[in-house]
Amino acid sequence: MATYSYKAIDGSGLLVTGDFEASNYGEALDYLQNSLEYTPIKVKEKKESAISVFLQRFQKVPIQEVMNFTKQLHTLEHAGVPVLTSISALKEQAETAAFKAVLDSVYRDLEGGLSFSEALSKHPDVFPEFFIHSTKAGEEAGAMEEVLLKLNDQLGRQSDIQRRIKKALRYPMMVMTAIVIAFVIIITFVLPNFIKMFAMGGQAELPLPTRILIGISNAFQNYWYMIFGGILAIGFLFNYYIHTEQGRFNWDRFKLHVIVFGKLFHMVSIARFTSTLQTLNRSGLPILQSLEIGAKSTGNKVVEKAINEIAIGVKQGQGLTIPFRKSKMFPPLVIQMISVGEESGSLDEMLVNVSEHYDSLVDDAVDGLMAAIEPVMTIIIGGLVALLAAGMFMPMWGMIEAFQGGPGG
Repeated sequence: MATYSYKAIDGSGLLVTGDFEASNYGEALDYLQNSLEYTPIKVKEKKESAISVFLQRFQKVPIQEVMNFTKQLHTLEHAGVPVLTSISALKEQAETAAFKAVLDSVYRDLEGGLSFSEALSKHPDVFPEFFIHSTKAGEEAGAMEEVLLKLNDQLGRQSDIQRRIKKALRYPMMVMTAIVIAFVIIITFVLPNFIKMFAMGGQAELPLPTRILIGISNAFQNYWYMIFGGILAIGFLFNYYIHTEQGRFNWDRFKLHVIVFGKLFHMVSIARFTSTLQTLNRSGLPILQSLEIGAKSTGNKVVEKAINEIAIGVKQGQGLTIPFRKSKMFPPLVIQMISVGEESGSLDEMLVNVSEHYDSLVDDAVDGLMAAIEPVMTIIIGGLVALLAAGMFMPMWGMIEAFQGGPGG
């Protein structure tokens, strides 16, 4: 689809102008003459500049815009509007050019015969993995309306968690940034002058903190291009590695074991899985297929692998409880509630309870995270300040003592 601008005369003889989308020039003329009953004066395809197209690649779509899209799509789905018609309407309401371009691509893919989830999967930087697999689950189970409602809730919780973490980090990061900038300025411009003064003081050996600062200062002055080049290279290689299959698995495993954050990542994955599994199971989808799709909705390859191993046990006739107990990935509470649900025939209800329970645990974990961040940042900042103070003042005290103990002292 291309965007066309036009000048035309309407039925009242007035000059009108505007923009609209059409597949080609002929379709654009047909739309003006037959649909709007205008007399075209000028019709021209709008071409975006190369710079504009290039910059769009680097524009991030805010999570809030994806939430609004999901909520509006749910409303249209509830009203029985076909998904192709819904996307056509919603792309015109996109707040950013980047998201409008994404929805335009989704619309073209839907016209080309792809499913909704397949069209979304082409934009993993906009739609998270759990979003794509959840919509696939909705398509297969015929429960798209319910899935969209749950996705809106999940995105809202994700946005709230990110907002609260950013709020907790804002002040410490501002202080940390100021300290790092001051540290770089001191070791690059101030410390060299002090080094000359220390050399004139004639001390036999400078204190260890001072020698550390001098080493850092020399490295920044003589090898700054290697340092920044190394940082960029490490960042590039790390990004490449975590996008490989093994790299993503190892990175997700690290996230589950990292101090402070690991517990939060684990609980979010469990909440996503149980919520998706409950939706699929209630829709009548076979349990093996529900486990497969639910595993992909977790957003963590380690948890996904554990669930796939559970599915193998279920396929072998072990039921749900025994494979879950063997996996070691799920806490006893989850296993107990799944066992009760399996035995009593109320698995859907138990999964809802587990999902809600872990949603509340995620809230508690975020609160605990915010409480833990400040002392950690304080220790780091205090360590940098102590290194600077010790490195700068200890040799000065030594020089003062030397002068006081010298001739005539």
